[in-house]
Amino acid sequence: MKLIDQKISCNVLLNLDELPFLELASQRFMAEIVDNFKFSLQTHIQDSTSKIVALQFIGGLFIDESGKQLGIERLNIEPRKVSIIMTGTSENAKNMFNNLQELIKKLSNVSTSKFLNPIISSFETQIVSKLNFDSSDIFNPRITSFINSIVQSSPIANANAKLTLFGISGSIDFIPTDDKLIQKRITLSRKEFVFSIAPGYPISDNTYLSRAPLETKDHLSILRKLEQM
Repeated sequence: MKLIDQKISCNVLLNLDELPFLELASQRFMAEIVDNFKFSLQTHIQDSTSKIVALQFIGGLFIDESGKQLGIERLNIEPRKVSIIMTGTSENAKNMFNNLQELIKKLSNVSTSKFLNPIISSFETQIVSKLNFDSSDIFNPRITSFINSIVQSSPIANANAKLTLFGISGSIDFIPTDDKLIQKRITLSRKEFVFSIAPGYPISDNTYLSRAPLETKDHLSILRKLEQM
């Protein structure tokens, strides 16, 4: 496997009324967040009644423990949820959230270690990699034969039909089993699974995009197992 690109989406759910949301929405607090992560754009997201429902920061930087600069595509802060989309791994996203957590503690003059501890965190990783895996192996022969029959029967005059199979996709639903989540009426959002030829790469290059609701180390482990099959 040759890694080409990694991206992480992280959602952190917090206890109700714990995050000082309106204080964070102030110009002073938002300026501190912008300065800490070098964001290029900040905005309030409002609903139809002009109520502020989220704070959005776009185009920032996070410096990991090795000193490497990682791009932050977007940071959203809602009254009880923090969402991060950035370059890097799930560990990078955890470290960025911890950095944000400490900053909010400082701005709010809170010292307790339990402040803003997540109820639950979810991750969605996207990996682009070159694999020792032929794209023709994505579908078994019966499915390929079925699809070819459809293509060959497509009645378009003066044209030959040709289908290119790029990959597979689906959705994964999560049903809470933890009593704490059920009691707090917390629902978990549907996640997307995709395994396909990476956009912009020829099929023969065997470069794939894989997106799944996994932490990075687990995602990479499964891709390596795919190569070994």
